[in-house]
Amino acid sequence: MRLLQATLIAVFSCTIVSDANAQQRVVDCSQDHALCDLENIKTIDEEWNNTVLRHCRISNKRTGIVIRNVQNFTLERCVIENISKGSGIYMNPMHPSQNVTLMGNTLRNIAKNGIAAPENSVSHLTIDSNILVDVATKGRRGLHHGIYIQTPASRIVDNQITRVHDGNGIAIRSSGEVSGNVIRDTGKSGVGYFNDHPAPRPSILAISGNTISGYGQRASGRAGIEVLTNSPRHLVIDRILIENNLVAGANPVNCNDHKDCTVR
Repeated sequence: MRLLQATLIAVFSCTIVSDANAQQRVVDCSQDHALCDLENIKTIDEEWNNTVLRHCRISNKRTGIVIRNVQNFTLERCVIENISKGSGIYMNPMHPSQNVTLMGNTLRNIAKNGIAAPENSVSHLTIDSNILVDVATKGRRGLHHGIYIQTPASRIVDNQITRVHDGNGIAIRSSGEVSGNVIRDTGKSGVGYFNDHPAPRPSILAISGNTISGYGQRASGRAGIEVLTNSPRHLVIDRILIENNLVAGANPVNCNDHKDCTVR
């Protein structure tokens, strides 16, 4: 156990970091109304480098916020609701970002994914203490999720995810940390891993301390925490640690045939 903890610390300490030397400006939309005009915040780009953006609101739009080509950016305590076509927060893979934190935001009634980070869209991503309610409302094939992460070494911690109408509460496709989340009422699993995106070597996915209930509402055979490892085998993560989760319901954890999946 000590060796695994040391390995996790080594992995996360070298990959999940924040730039302590960057001087971040704070833009509070409850005060800075001009900077927070809807046209300015729909796309977050290099103009928002080294910025904390607080208390913004996007309502009744086709798409939410797109984040692209930004460094050292925090989106904090914003509300994104009634998005009729796209995702609530989308990281653009054509213009990658670095050191992005999404903290304390509320996302409600989102057509596709609540938060989506495709492969190569961002490095050093933290998703912390957000509330997601009624997401993936337009999904029908299990392809849209509460939080959908394809980038390595992301931290997804202490979020509340309720009523994911299509897929998983959290769908993670690479290495990272998924801990302390409360997930209720999902179409598929509460937390689902699938090996269709690369991870660094050595690669570890830690899933711990999550509370999951009401999963499998559209796919009754799925576990609360589901590990799927199909082709291509070279993308399968090295090690998965699943511990101290509270999963209410039949079939709480399924590692399938993963070569190194530890459940405690």
